[in-house]
Amino acid sequence: MVVKGQNLNKRIKRRIKNNKYKLSIIFLVIFVSTTIFTSFFVGSNSVLKSIISFNEKYNVESGTFISNHDEYIDNSRIKVEKNKYKEIRHHGKTIRIFKPRNLINKYQITSGTDIKTNNDILLDKNFLKENNLKIGDTININSKKFSIVGTAISPDYITTKNSDLVLQANAKKFGIAFIKSSCFEKMFSGEYLSYYSYTSNLSLHEIVAKLHPEYINDSKNNTRIQQVIGDAKAPRDLSILLTCIFYLITIGLLSVYHYEVSKKENKNITVLLNLGYKKIDLFKHYVKETNIILSISWVFGIITGTSTINVIMQMNSKIYNYPELNIDFSSLIIVIFSSFFMTFIANNIIVFRFYFRNKNKKYKHSNKSVFFRINIPFYYKFRLLKIFRNKRELLIFISLIFFVGLLMNFSLLLKDSVSEYVKDLKKENKFNQIYFINQGDYYKKKKDDEEVKLYTLYDENNITQNVYVINKNSKYFNYNLTLEEGDVIVSKAYSEKYNKNIGDYITLKDIIKNDKYKFKIKKINNSSTTSNIYLVKKESQAIFNKNIYFNLALTTSHRHTEIEEPSAILSREEIITSGHNILQVINKQISLIIIIAIVFQSALLFSLLEFILQNNIKSINILKLQGYNLNELMKMHFGFNFILAIICVLLSYLLSNLVVRIFLDGIMFDFKNFVEVTGDFKIFLISNLVILVIYLFYLYRIRNKIFKL
Repeated sequence: MVVKGQNLNKRIKRRIKNNKYKLSIIFLVIFVSTTIFTSFFVGSNSVLKSIISFNEKYNVESGTFISNHDEYIDNSRIKVEKNKYKEIRHHGKTIRIFKPRNLINKYQITSGTDIKTNNDILLDKNFLKENNLKIGDTININSKKFSIVGTAISPDYITTKNSDLVLQANAKKFGIAFIKSSCFEKMFSGEYLSYYSYTSNLSLHEIVAKLHPEYINDSKNNTRIQQVIGDAKAPRDLSILLTCIFYLITIGLLSVYHYEVSKKENKNITVLLNLGYKKIDLFKHYVKETNIILSISWVFGIITGTSTINVIMQMNSKIYNYPELNIDFSSLIIVIFSSFFMTFIANNIIVFRFYFRNKNKKYKHSNKSVFFRINIPFYYKFRLLKIFRNKRELLIFISLIFFVGLLMNFSLLLKDSVSEYVKDLKKENKFNQIYFINQGDYYKKKKDDEEVKLYTLYDENNITQNVYVINKNSKYFNYNLTLEEGDVIVSKAYSEKYNKNIGDYITLKDIIKNDKYKFKIKKINNSSTTSNIYLVKKESQAIFNKNIYFNLALTTSHRHTEIEEPSAILSREEIITSGHNILQVINKQISLIIIIAIVFQSALLFSLLEFILQNNIKSINILKLQGYNLNELMKMHFGFNFILAIICVLLSYLLSNLVVRIFLDGIMFDFKNFVEVTGDFKIFLISNLVILVIYLFYLYRIRNKIFKL
């Protein structure tokens, strides 16, 4: 038996040598699949768990509210803390300075040391980096010099956005800071702005009944808090989707390999069984060479993936001011074991299926096939018959092309959608500055100003909606529509997001006064970046005059000396560059996925065409002896493949549209910002072009091989 074992091992070495290119492709696919699964899943899940842990430890808010009450008494069911802040603006940059919070949204030191004196200041890490500052530098605020002693972040400002009107943070233009309470009171006594934070397990209605606020917003509608969580969940879910696609491709490749080898080894298996080998011995023999390759690629994938987890965790650090991030080792252990079992169990099942199951089953094919009664050239009839008889070959071909097409189309659609979003931001925002002015504050309108009232109300699903009350001569919100008194207009983004059209009704409610408002949509404008509602009303007819609102002064000026102290200023540049920031991050991720998709597509098409050739060498030689020329032989064995590939890519394109929409909604469904999935059909054409070029290259290679047979 030792001699027998040694002889079998020699056969394994020969098969590895003869099939080295095919086994190399299997090695590549397993390596990439394991690396992606380990790095992306563990990395994104580690970020998500770190943020959730940080929010719990540093007591993230349940919501914020505005109130005229000066004091609130904490109880076991609700805790309240007043937040005081002051905005300092200089050379187009804004620093929102807070005094430390003792109860809710406490900050974490992410580098350096804590503030100890009235001359110390903490900045958020991204603002520090983007403005070429470092710990130890000094910064001048209202003629007072502060020493930067460290960086810090709090749960409500991991996404350090100036306003919810921007998609992403712009660290070059906006940052937050913390100074000692005594210093804050001394510098900004009577000049600061404030709001309240609360934590509670009560419902929003119960909170309103207890606190009697003038305005309230719960954390579920706070994009600063929810965005970073959504942006960690979505990549984690995407990594699971990619892993499933990669492992389906792996199963297809292993099936191709073992199907081809099993046909060659059919007689050898019978001989070996007659020589006294048991089926279990032969099973171990035929599974061995692929298990060797799988083991090496899996180990390298785990090592590479583990070493890049930290890189993936910091992938969005340009956008978010992350707290301390820690690798979730429980996720890593799950990945190691699940990837191992998925890889090796699939291989063992495939070996058993192709080598030993139903080996003696005889297939009868009728000579009176329906395909030979079709009035088309013989070589096409032959191809249709081959497709009908070799369903497994066709299924593998379609599956692999479809899943690689899904990978490529998803990547291209996501990239193009965000690119179009950034372009639309430039077109739709015509102002240079927005000034947020609190009710009752002094404001004198200038020539180029447009005053707008902004209300925040809740829809039927308790999602906050922005309602703008505008004038019929609005130049910033008309979007090329003719505005009339009484118009109820929604943006294109709102229409697509909530599936609302002209003639449909919108029901909104003021959760504080428990009032409900019902509107019939009369027009839809072409704004595709934000889901807003616009009401064109005379001031005397404004139905919200009893509700709290924010005045917005939109202007083309860069200085507005007629406003005493706006609560916030937002520039057009900040809105546009916020889109550029996320586009930069997405471009890096998508470029990697597209490269992987092209490599996979190339490897898979090579493997599939080689598989078809090897599976049909006998029939090709017989048909050549019968006088069929090279073109006819190619049509007999490879006809219709490219048409099927186009159909697969088209179906994957249609499915990718849905997947991209789900992916984007997973991050930002509760946000006003809306990224429309591009309808540009050039993506489908690009996908087909890539397949065509790779396919024709390998087909030409196969053609030369058939010519030399």
